[in-house]
Amino acid sequence: MARATCTLLLLAALTASVAAEPEPRLIADDPGALIELEGESQLEIRGLQGTLALRPGKPGELRYEARTRDNQRSPRPVALWVQGRKLSLRPVDGDGGTDCLVELAVPPGLAVDVGASSSIVSVYALDGPFRFSGTGSELMTRGLTGRVDLQLTGGKVQVSGSEQAVRLESRDAAVLLEHTAGPVTLQLAGSTLDIQWARDTVEGDLDGVAVTAGDVEGLLRLTAAGGSLELQRASGGATLDLSGTPLALEQTRGEIDVVTDAPVTFARHDGPLKILGYGAAVTGSGSVGPIDVETDGAEVRLEQIGAGGLIRGRDLDLQLLGAEGDLTLRTMSSKLLLKRVGGPLTIDTELGTVEVAGAAGRVTVNSRNGDVLLRGLKAPLALVADGGEVDVGWVSLAISEDVSVQNSNGSLRVQLPRNASVRIDAHARSGRVESDVPGIEVSEDGHTASGLVSEGRVAPQAKRPALHLRSEDDLYIGFDAGDP
Repeated sequence: MARATCTLLLLAALTASVAAEPEPRLIADDPGALIELEGESQLEIRGLQGTLALRPGKPGELRYEARTRDNQRSPRPVALWVQGRKLSLRPVDGDGGTDCLVELAVPPGLAVDVGASSSIVSVYALDGPFRFSGTGSELMTRGLTGRVDLQLTGGKVQVSGSEQAVRLESRDAAVLLEHTAGPVTLQLAGSTLDIQWARDTVEGDLDGVAVTAGDVEGLLRLTAAGGSLELQRASGGATLDLSGTPLALEQTRGEIDVVTDAPVTFARHDGPLKILGYGAAVTGSGSVGPIDVETDGAEVRLEQIGAGGLIRGRDLDLQLLGAEGDLTLRTMSSKLLLKRVGGPLTIDTELGTVEVAGAAGRVTVNSRNGDVLLRGLKAPLALVADGGEVDVGWVSLAISEDVSVQNSNGSLRVQLPRNASVRIDAHARSGRVESDVPGIEVSEDGHTASGLVSEGRVAPQAKRPALHLRSEDDLYIGFDAGDP
């Protein structure tokens, strides 16, 4: 019985609620009207197709005028309905609403909701929230101070000078966003997107969208599949999750974090740059912040890396020309070529080749089953190799501590500068030691050599840092061929 009573009370409450909902009421059906608002807060426009123009009006009053869109510009009756706090502008009965020209002056604070297909819609300097939905329309908004919510299929949309949040969903549309001050949220498919000067966060989910973005001051947070992404002069950083979406960065700043399987290029980036690539090629020049690159089976081409960083991967073809800062490489089955490295360099590699030319800072190499060629060194070296051929040459060797170079399963070739001042301690376990450097004496069995290398006269008991050389196979010590 109690359950039946509750059910009856609920039905009574629902009936009262429905009864309290006011019925729509027609308040005008003329080509134009001036309506003084009486508490209405929303204007809905539906069923009118052609050209719609909305601009700011006087407080408390809505003004509109409708005409035909032909050369005659004849008056065109439209219907204005009211239901509660909502006004609704529609075609009059019996009128399909096509090919019309409607101009409206909208009071401040009134929320506007427009639904139009195959139309040209312009909205200027409205103060309240604005919403649009349509197919095959051209929409332009300028100077809106309220939030903006747009849904389009086909057509074009331009949002310019919006001060509050912008939310946009589109399919197969051309989208331009410029001078947006509030956060932007996007869900686009098969479209083109051009963003110019966004002050707040831009985030979205993109499918097959070609994106160009410039002067984005807020954080850019995008997930994209297909299409492309070009980002210029962005300063707020970015978090990008890309699938089949080539990325190009130019004159960017801030922290950028990229996950991708498509090519990445960058030029003149200031800030940390992290790229996690699944087979993604990376090409870049002119970074100021540290880089962190990880990819496999790809080409990596880097120039003028200003703050060092970390590069990792398998099956890489890596070329790096010009680097400062502390740089670390961890690779497997890769080909490494580095030139003009100014800061400390650490390389850990297996089943690959290493070639370094002109390293000015300390070099540390751990190589397994690969050839190592280091030329033009100007600082201490710590090298441990297991297999392959190792060839090391200094153009300047001023060290204050012992240096160790060893190949436990291969040969070793060492070339010294003529002004070197160092003690030599060399041992070839299964091969022979050969030396063209005065002051180095080779043992009778040829397995060891030692001596003091110095440009001037040095007392036999003089202390000098030692260069410890160890190889499994033959070991050669000579002067650097490029040294005069």
